Order: sequence, then structure tokens, then C-alpha cells
Amino acid sequence: PFVNLRGLYFSRIVQSRSYVLALEGPPPLRGMYLGCAEDGYSFRSCRAADGKDLLLLGGCGHKTGHETEAAHYEKLEETARRLFPGCTVKYRWSAQDCMTNDGIPYAGRYRQMEGNIYLACGFNKWGMTGSMAAARVVARLIASGGEETSVFSPLRSSFSLQAPEFFRQAGDTAVNFLKGYFSVPGRELSQLLPGEGGVVDYSGAKIGAWRDEEGGLHAVDPVCPHMHCPLRWNGEEKTWDCPCHGSRFDADGKVLESPAVHPLSRRGPD
Repeated sequence: PFVNLRGLYFSRIVQSRSYVLALEGPPPLRGMYLGCAEDGYSFRSCRAADGKDLLLLGGCGHKTGHETEAAHYEKLEETARRLFPGCTVKYRWSAQDCMTNDGIPYAGRYRQMEGNIYLACGFNKWGMTGSMAAARVVARLIASGGEETSVFSPLRSSFSLQAPEFFRQAGDTAVNFLKGYFSVPGRELSQLLPGEGGVVDYSGAKIGAWRDEEGGLHAVDPVCPHMHCPLRWNGEEKTWDCPCHGSRFDADGKVLESPAVHPLSRRGPD
């Protein structure tokens, strides 16, 4: 979880989602491969619990709360069929990662005035490598009590490099904030069918609602408790996603991804 004001890290980190398919049929790979293009794919083999070889195809990253997840799974499946004709999708899942504005992880002192608090995050989808490097940086600082000199320092003076992305993300946050608050629900709660979800009107107020396949209602306040950004319904994963800072909640409001630390309030009929 992020501390909101001290350090303003929520504004210096973007939450990104990406997707993976586990494919049965392709021959095992002898290595791990990552496309260099911004919209490239990753490939690696693994062995399932039943002993079968699977190929993991990953990609289609985007900022949390901004795009339809179903479309990205469809794109990955199209790519899988094109590259590996006859393959079968055995499993699929998504993940969320912290991305820094300048592409370099944060590892070091949280703030100059709080030398006993350390930060390690923003691994830009290289969590295994980044976390090991961050652990060594932080351990060295704690053991030596030395000055912050690492290129990974959260206190680094690289605003000139971060500024374009910082202002782009700030503008995007403002647009999504206003768009959510001034949007008008397209239907009433009573019109919500089993399996459907979204922001709806209930007695003149906006609520976030999802009817499960049995008709049960799951209704919450569709506003992120982190910084009050309006949430968007993710119908593919049945979650409420924040387009501003990347928090995610399940259909009943439980926190799934920070920076939010408090659940959504319940709304709708008692």
C-alpha cells in the first residue's frame, strides 16, 4: 500500500495489467523469449502438474482500468492460433505490475527526512530480477548507513526524464476522474440481468452493481476510497478497476490491488 502524501508515489507509478495463455500442443522451448517491440509477446515453456508440457504466451499490457480485458485475451488467442496452429488454451490469467515513469525501479530510502523507511517497487514486469537487485540495494543501505547513490534511488533527480510521462499520466487521471463523475448511468438497477454488471441508477444515485448467474445482487459504491476516482466494471474478471491509480476490488468491494487499503462501501437494497 502507498502512503498518499509523503513521497507522492501513487503519482510516480502506473499500474499495468497484462495477460497470459497456457497452451497445450506447441513444442517445448529451450529458452525464454521476449519481444523487443512495445506490443511484443513473451514465450516460455513450463511443465504442468500432470506432466504435460505447456507454452506460456504473454502480452497485451495496458494501464489498469482502461481497456476491455476480453479483447486482449481474444488477441492473444488469435496470435496463438497463428503461431501454433492446432494448439489448445488450457489456462489463462492476468497479472498487475507497477511501472515507473522513467522505466527504472525504486529501491532505497522512502524519503530523505525518513531515513529508516525503505522502498522497493516499480519493477516494470521484471519482478524476479528487480526484487533481488532491490533487496541487495536496501540491505547495503541498512548495513552501511551510507548515502543514497544508487541509480535505483527513489530520491533520484531525474524529473526531466520523468516529466513527459508524469504529465501525460496526470492528464489521463484528470480526464478519467471528470468523465466518471459527469457520466450518467445508461440503465436502472432493475434492468440488470444475471451475469451483467456496471454503474447503474438506483433511486437517483449511482451504484456499482453485478448480478451473479443465480441472480444474486452485489452492489457497492463505485468510487475508489484511495483518492475518490470513479471506478469501472471489469466484466471479464468481475472486478471494479480504478483508471486513475490502478486499485482493484472484487464484486463485493474487497481490495485486490493497492494503492487503496480500504474496501468499497456497500450500496443498494438492504
